[in-house]
Amino acid sequence: MKQLRKYSLITLLGGLCIFLFSVISGGECLKSIQVSYTGSGKEHQDKYVFGVNSDEKPPDYGLEVRFDDEWMLIGLYSNTFMGTNALSFTPNKRIPVRLLEQIRLYDADPLENDVLEVHTIKPGQIQGENYAFEVAYGYSLLAGVAYYWHTAIGKAILLGITVCVVLFFLSAGVF
Repeated sequence: MKQLRKYSLITLLGGLCIFLFSVISGGECLKSIQVSYTGSGKEHQDKYVFGVNSDEKPPDYGLEVRFDDEWMLIGLYSNTFMGTNALSFTPNKRIPVRLLEQIRLYDADPLENDVLEVHTIKPGQIQGENYAFEVAYGYSLLAGVAYYWHTAIGKAILLGITVCVVLFFLSAGVF
């Protein structure tokens, strides 16, 4: 019995160390993305039909990031020309950097969404054909915890907890 407690304690401490290491190492998250127009000539405009939506010439810039194989909208600026100003997009949730894959700038046109640029995301400056992206990272423990549950060991522990809860309810005669 003492040896079982000893192995249980060692396993628990090992799991806790793995959890803390994963949270601390995976805690870097997306803080903000600034987009500026660097192309030559006129900026992208909405498609418009004379008399129907002719007052909506400025584009509706939308920015999405791809993480965990899904696109998530970071922000949307309606009817805005960038000109010399940069647009700042800030995510409303903590997204772990290790799960980020791509960034996509598009025109959210009511008639048809035009994808303007798609890039692999990385820290610092990303120079595209017509747009420059300044990606800033921060640190968050919530992002580290979210990253931990996406790792293989995090998924295995979550599965183990789920099995334990189901077995607990079955042994108590709830079902």
